[in-house]
Amino acid sequence: MREWQVGDPIGDGNDIGVPDIPYLDYLKDRDDDYQEYGGRDYSSVTHDYEYCIKRAREFADMEEYYKAINYYDLALENSYHDEDALIGKAECLEKLGEKIEAGACYAILGNSKDFHDEEELAIKYYKKASELNPNDEESIEKVANFLRNLERYSEALSYYERVHNEFRDLNIARCYEGLGNYAEAIPYFDKTTREFPFSDDILDEKCECLIKFNRKDEAINCYKEFIDFLMSEECYERAIERIGLLSEIIPNDEFIEDRRNKCLKNKEELNKRLSKVLEAISSHHMYNPNGLDENDLRGFMEYVSEKSGESIEDILRWYSLPMDDSLNFQVKCNDMLYYSHWVCILKMYGCYD
Repeated sequence: MREWQVGDPIGDGNDIGVPDIPYLDYLKDRDDDYQEYGGRDYSSVTHDYEYCIKRAREFADMEEYYKAINYYDLALENSYHDEDALIGKAECLEKLGEKIEAGACYAILGNSKDFHDEEELAIKYYKKASELNPNDEESIEKVANFLRNLERYSEALSYYERVHNEFRDLNIARCYEGLGNYAEAIPYFDKTTREFPFSDDILDEKCECLIKFNRKDEAINCYKEFIDFLMSEECYERAIERIGLLSEIIPNDEFIEDRRNKCLKNKEELNKRLSKVLEAISSHHMYNPNGLDENDLRGFMEYVSEKSGESIEDILRWYSLPMDDSLNFQVKCNDMLYYSHWVCILKMYGCYD
């Protein structure tokens, strides 16, 4: 009997120069199996789902797990998300001590149940995936998201606390808010607003939580600070939107009229400045766009700065604002110069992570 070879998936070739390497011991007894099903062409078994499942279970019962996995894989060729085949394969992998691979099978099942809106089954399989692979943060977070959507906030918290991505604090805050524990929620909202200083939605959630906790004055101050922050970043259109929202809470406050007038005046002035930058960009001809080196790009920025009268630092700061900044400056720049070039420019000046 010949060993299974990498590069010889059917097993009947003779790959010159390819060493005989066992493929995780899967299929290594294929020639013996060929006799067992009456000399039929092995490839025909791929399409015989019931036969594959039957043989897989038989081999699993005999504790011949590699052979069982092989047949489960053949069954999965017919249906990638088949529940019986994935569970059977996962159980065999667990018996072999391959917990991470087994967890991946349950994660696939979780995705399938998620897609078909079977929430409880999705939770079950994602939980199993996270038990087998504690580092599978994607499955852990999905369990938490389902539990939070089902308003099972205490359970969701225990899973969110195991996640370490950028939305961890926000989701923990939402769980505490769902539990009515506003005092615990607010510090997590505070951390999140520091991490996402431009996020209107997160600020709204934080202020709503403050109001529920009978801390309306703090919510108003949060809106005021956010408006001043947006103005300091010259995002005047967004600041005007937030001023309109705040005016519904405190319609006659002097702050409202003062900031609205300043935003309108400063926005007009900024429009004039950025128009000069855009004119400078359009007047510079950049040849060979796919082969520009650092000197080309640096020279371009120096030219735009000199012609517009604006510092390179300010131009890059305006470009780096969120896509929905007051004048949509980034989009206008990209219309005249490749986005990839701007990324290179930002990296050169230390403005890009």
